Amino acid sequence: MANIIDTHSHLADPKFDNDRHDVIRRAQEDGIVAMIAVADTLRSIDDVVDLARQYDVIYPTAGIHCHYAESTLDSDIEQLKNILHRTSDIVAVGETGIDLFYGKDTLVRQTQLFETHVKLSLEFGLPLVIHCRDAEQYILDILSRYPDATGVFHCFSGNDIFCRQVVDIGFYVSFSGIVTFKNAEQIRKAVLSAPVDKILVETDCPYLAPQGYRGNRNEPSYILKTVECIAETLQLPFEDVARKTTENARILFGIGR
Repeated sequence: MANIIDTHSHLADPKFDNDRHDVIRRAQEDGIVAMIAVADTLRSIDDVVDLARQYDVIYPTAGIHCHYAESTLDSDIEQLKNILHRTSDIVAVGETGIDLFYGKDTLVRQTQLFETHVKLSLEFGLPLVIHCRDAEQYILDILSRYPDATGVFHCFSGNDIFCRQVVDIGFYVSFSGIVTFKNAEQIRKAVLSAPVDKILVETDCPYLAPQGYRGNRNEPSYILKTVECIAETLQLPFEDVARKTTENARILFGIGR
């Protein structure tokens, strides 16, 4: 049995509406012992919390994605804070971050929203789930003002230099199915630069299905391909990578054994 934790999934996504229970069952049968169900809107927080209460292998997060920064109101932030106050099930703040691939014109608002999430993570003693696209230095500059912050750069797609910078400030790096793509040499080089005790694995499902499943809806079971690729890259046994990434996830998210 694999005993792997999928540290970033969007299991509340409508793409799973017709067979969500089967997807979760398949994951358990394939040795996925826990799944972090990530929220990216206020509405999805309720959805992932509900899922976590239905399935003891699912753990929810709470956050507002940077893609919605421009439309996020002060009242939304207050609502997010209230959710964090009253919901003990939540294991992380996010998904949050900065995306300059899609949102260069909203950088100021994205930066404000991200920093709000960082402050909330510190207030509630929870790790951050960070989305970073073409915004490496912006995010590092913000985090430099909050040395006690911790968390993970999810779906890591940067180079080895950025990977070392992330690890040096105490954050984890999470690799998705992208690492299996034939043209992902840069990401595999980043894997080699990361200490094994700072590596996590994820699907980001229903997106980013790994090689062999590309073009299909992604799901937690497919994480086995990602672990295989990381094991091959590091020249370690599959079982060692599965065990270590699971241990790392338990430490970061406070998930019981």
